[in-house]
Amino acid sequence: MSNPPTPAYTLFATSPPGEKQRGRAHEPDFVGILLTMVRLVEQKTDLLIAINVPHVKGEYEENEVDFAGGRYGKLMQQAMGYREKVLETFEVKDWGLFVVEDE
Repeated sequence: MSNPPTPAYTLFATSPPGEKQRGRAHEPDFVGILLTMVRLVEQKTDLLIAINVPHVKGEYEENEVDFAGGRYGKLMQQAMGYREKVLETFEVKDWGLFVVEDE
């Protein structure tokens, strides 16, 4: 992100599989979610970036995942790396997309 520093906040959550996924092949045990809000103060708006990480039995090491204990496992660690790359390279190319009304 470019000057000045842009505030960004990340929420980590998990979600059980959705109704439509239940009973299907490759149904995830849960989905890890990284939801990042980028605050554009001068434009008086926020952007949301969501990275969803399905955890399907056999595709991750269950014993490596203990979110309460601070162990996120390989899939979530990769997702955190992707999030950092998105934040490092994010650039608004057309600031005219944002309408700022006078107060």
